[in-house]
Amino acid sequence: MTQDLEISQEMISRYVKRLTAEGLLLKKYQQNNKKSVYLEITPSGQLVADIHREMHQREATYYADLLKDVSDADLEAAIKLLKMLS
Repeated sequence: MTQDLEISQEMISRYVKRLTAEGLLLKKYQQNNKKSVYLEITPSGQLVADIHREMHQREATYYADLLKDVSDADLEAAIKLLKMLS
């Protein structure tokens, strides 16, 4: 998981602990292997995930609509300027 998300193991553990404490995830262990942890999303966690996904979709639509009339040349100039300022 750490390789797929490019997040440290420590950070993932912290997020899992927080999401579990909030009742959004459940930790599941195999009887013969207590080191492996399986995560299961709860119904509340699924609701939060769905709302989060919808927010990103609305945001993408908003920005696409906002930028639809901006030319590629103008976008490239803006990107170049932002890179120079950072």
